[in-house]
Amino acid sequence: SDEKHQIAYKEVAEIFAYLFCDSSLVLSDIAAGLVLVQQEHLEREHAMLNSENPLHPEYSVSLNFNDPLERKLFQDAVHFLRFALGSYSWPIYMYMNPCFGCCKLYSHVSLCP
Repeated sequence: SDEKHQIAYKEVAEIFAYLFCDSSLVLSDIAAGLVLVQQEHLEREHAMLNSENPLHPEYSVSLNFNDPLERKLFQDAVHFLRFALGSYSWPIYMYMNPCFGCCKLYSHVSLCP
């Protein structure tokens, strides 16, 4: 576990080094920026939850499906969302069905090609 954490920290450090190699930022600048981004996210989320109209254009995105580029973007998002649901939904299902969830999941698994 500690070795995995060290590898993860090293990879994150390499990514940050690559992203900020041409700038004169120090670690405290990056940390302050991340704190500000988090604060802005929380403020927007709070404003959206307290809004009378959560579907206000400020909080939603509209797509022009007549534009082939936007249609492709939407199709790609749906495609990869299926992978995300397959990857992350089974632990939730197991948590919500602790007794027979495993049996129900394995009943849908085909071991033969």
